[in-house]
Amino acid sequence: MAGVYIHIPFCKQKCSYCDFHFSTDTSYREEMMALIGQELRKRIDGIQGHPIETIYFGGGTPSLIRHSDIQEMVQEIAQHHENLSDMEVTLEANPEDMHQQTLQAWKDAGVNRLSIGVQSFDEAMLRSMNRSHSAAQASEAIQRAKRSGFSSISVDIIFGLPLEGTVPFEKVVEDFLALDVDHISAYALTLEKRTAYQHRFDKGELILPDENEVERQFTYLIDTLLEHGYEQYEVSNFAREGHISRHNSSYWSGKPYLGIGPSAHSFDGKTRRWNVANNRAYMDKMRKGEVYWETEEIESTTAFNEYLMTRSRTKWGLDLTYIQEHFNIDLLEDNKAIFDRYESCFEIKGNHLILNRKGLLLADRFASDIFQV
Repeated sequence: MAGVYIHIPFCKQKCSYCDFHFSTDTSYREEMMALIGQELRKRIDGIQGHPIETIYFGGGTPSLIRHSDIQEMVQEIAQHHENLSDMEVTLEANPEDMHQQTLQAWKDAGVNRLSIGVQSFDEAMLRSMNRSHSAAQASEAIQRAKRSGFSSISVDIIFGLPLEGTVPFEKVVEDFLALDVDHISAYALTLEKRTAYQHRFDKGELILPDENEVERQFTYLIDTLLEHGYEQYEVSNFAREGHISRHNSSYWSGKPYLGIGPSAHSFDGKTRRWNVANNRAYMDKMRKGEVYWETEEIESTTAFNEYLMTRSRTKWGLDLTYIQEHFNIDLLEDNKAIFDRYESCFEIKGNHLILNRKGLLLADRFASDIFQV
């Protein structure tokens, strides 16, 4: 069992771009956390003998829950692992929640990695996105985290944002570099259904940069991060040496994981399971002892396509021997015409096919061209 993901389904407010599962009604937070803890205790017993490598508190906004809830869940999981100190324990946090006492409490609870939703240092964009922090709060929070002894800190940046900002993208990147953190996740804005941005776009009120500008911003970000000692180990993720996200890397490697809480997904190597994405339904079914999840067996075609999609985006690339042994596919020979078309986008190292800089920009299109149906 590679890792445990715990979904905390609460936020203070709804960001303009976000379609993740959460509620801004926190009046029943304590009862929800008790039931999430109950699910964890019940299901963690089923993975006896499988070492746990990572714990990830995602959401939603995990930094909203009580320190004691975090500590209890970490300790519950640690009972199934010989040494807590060698586990990566990540907590997603918003800057406005990162007070000195809170940071120390998280550290005492076993959290050793923070993933902080900064998104931008453009105040106009932060307001447009309906973020609940300012640029100054973000910078101050990260400095406090460092003083509290957190040596592994990741921050998120969004590029391709609406043309409502007042700060050039190059200056935003400069401000991110000034944070001097060891991991940066960079995501292009995607318009999702039922979000404020999608609603504004449909009404013609939101103007987005064109594809060329989005690509220019991403290319500039990549170049700048590489110049400052970061490695692009996955299309959207950059790390200094020793700070690659072990939890996310396990997803891309196809390792099993356990998902706890409403909307959380699990994978045991053959079967995918996902919990109901509705807080009230999750709680009601948990209380009644009813089934609150669905499952599906992963067919070989789906497994191949998922491996292709995730691994092609990483620095480790596609293991041609693994594909031959597990899917009975000679990837290069069976897709010769496609690889001829992408000949300038990859290289072969040993038995791995690895996309180069040009190829990573086309990773999703590359994978979809090879998908089996």
